[in-house]
Amino acid sequence: MLDLYRALMRGLAPRVAPSYLGKRVARGKEDARRVGERFGAATQKRPEGTLVWLHGASVGESVAALTVVEHLKKQLPHATYLLTSGTKTSADLLAKRMGKDMIHQYLPVDAPQWVEAFLNHWRPDLALWMESELWPNMLQETHRRGTPLILMNARMSEKSVQRWGLFPGTFKRLLNCFDLILTQTPEQEAAFLAAGARHVQVGGNIKFAAPPLSWDQETLLSLQAQIGPRPFWVAASTHEGEEDLACKAHLRLKEQFPDLLTIIIPRHPERARALGPRLSQSGEVCVRSKNAPITGATDFYLVDTMGELGLFFHMSPLVLLGGSITPIGGHNLIEPANLDCAVLVGPHMFKQEEIMYHFRQGNAFVEVASLDDLVMNLSDFLGNKERCLSLAARAKTVAAAQGAKINELWQRLTPFTEALTC
Repeated sequence: MLDLYRALMRGLAPRVAPSYLGKRVARGKEDARRVGERFGAATQKRPEGTLVWLHGASVGESVAALTVVEHLKKQLPHATYLLTSGTKTSADLLAKRMGKDMIHQYLPVDAPQWVEAFLNHWRPDLALWMESELWPNMLQETHRRGTPLILMNARMSEKSVQRWGLFPGTFKRLLNCFDLILTQTPEQEAAFLAAGARHVQVGGNIKFAAPPLSWDQETLLSLQAQIGPRPFWVAASTHEGEEDLACKAHLRLKEQFPDLLTIIIPRHPERARALGPRLSQSGEVCVRSKNAPITGATDFYLVDTMGELGLFFHMSPLVLLGGSITPIGGHNLIEPANLDCAVLVGPHMFKQEEIMYHFRQGNAFVEVASLDDLVMNLSDFLGNKERCLSLAARAKTVAAAQGAKINELWQRLTPFTEALTC
């Protein structure tokens, strides 16, 4: 099966990929200046010396990769760190957070000729992949060249188990390209072992080790002064349909809180262009990138900038975490928890199961299943400061406790980093 896939990708990718990527460029989903990276054409020179490669599919995995880099620097201070990802959003975020010893490139399409071009140029000494993205040609070629491969934060969703279950031999062969698989939970360890992986250990979830999101203090003080004593809440990392729900909740809550402010932060900032006119039908909208101040008449503050979640989490006592009302799978609850937020989530947090297990054990979030649920809980929290503070404190306690356990994960990486210093 893997040989057939390799042959098909070698022949079909050059015919299909350019057109597909061109359409993504037109929609703003790809960086036109760097689309060549998708074909294995590097846009930066490989530095001399040790190069550690970390791959994360999107934003969440890329943030986890940055956390790993900060640890690895203690053991490999002179190495260069190559970070790859598959989305423009993650590239934009990494551009703001990377250090001088880090390089970002887009992962090439999984065609053998482009994979080989990528690996010929970068020649990584160690490769660490985040979570669950498995590209067969890239993994096999990296393994064939003798590069140590580690899968971190490893997880398999039920859908992945079912899909790969149709090709058990293929899945086993891919998993055994990894020299070490570090799972998020003991249950995930059992799942990988059952699938035939040989080198599996529990490592915990790296996302718990990430430092709190940063913010600009001057900007924080300015926004706080603009909002003043008004009640407000944040709908963060929202997807299509969730902004409409937040808008409806705002209109209903205004009966109880006439000066309510709702801050909406779409997961993909480019969607704000269409959201602004829609929201303006229900109230006055202030758009972050336009630098217009929040006034007493502002109903909705629409945040269309990247990298400012930390600012709004630090500022807000109350957050609805998007991607969970609609069946996207949810986003990282640890980030608002670290910054003292009481967090509401929808019923669709299935991509965050391992994280949610710990917060569920700590009774550290509230799930809302409908508009009525959302309005009822927002009303309760906005009118009950003590309840809000109590939920936020429980969430922060859970995040801190799990973060303290990640030291064991770092110890499991030591044999691989020590081999690079010999």
